[in-house]
Amino acid sequence: RLGAAHVAAHQVALSFWLIFALFMDGAAVAAQVLMSRAFAQNDLPQRRSLTKYMIQFATVQGLLCTGAIFAMSPVFPVIFTSDLTIRHHLKQLIPHLAWQQLLVSFTLVIESLAVGGNQFNLLAVGTSIAAVLSVQAIRQATSVESIWSEGIAILFIGRLVTALIGMARVNKWDGGLFQFSRRKKTDEHKNSS
Repeated sequence: RLGAAHVAAHQVALSFWLIFALFMDGAAVAAQVLMSRAFAQNDLPQRRSLTKYMIQFATVQGLLCTGAIFAMSPVFPVIFTSDLTIRHHLKQLIPHLAWQQLLVSFTLVIESLAVGGNQFNLLAVGTSIAAVLSVQAIRQATSVESIWSEGIAILFIGRLVTALIGMARVNKWDGGLFQFSRRKKTDEHKNSS
């Protein structure tokens, strides 16, 4: 249903996006290894500290990649093609491509923390559901812009939500970001004694 110009713009954007995703995946791999170690040692304070640090790192990393794409936006379409229609579609994709770097950074890092905390089944189910929803959105897309603004965004939002649930389970969070269920239960036990 989409024309050749849409497909060409999508391929260029996807290739560019993958460069940044692979760069950000380095931090995710480190997060997974460090979380696996803390999880194996049953070191809950270390897991929480690592999670807090990696969320801060993912924020900075995502913002830097977003800024880099916006900085390259004047030359990005011109480098890859001389076709004006493809350039037009690429210019339309740049905001989606740029802002999704923050989403992708959070997703990759937090998902890796959940993997390091042995949340494989949860992540498999959540990713499968997100993929089905994403494919449905992509099937209904009428332009390359809607593929990126809806289909790809849905996939990563679904994965991020699942990863956040997994990370909360790994860190034994209950409620707000720094309220921990084990501490509450311990305090309740002490008060009842």
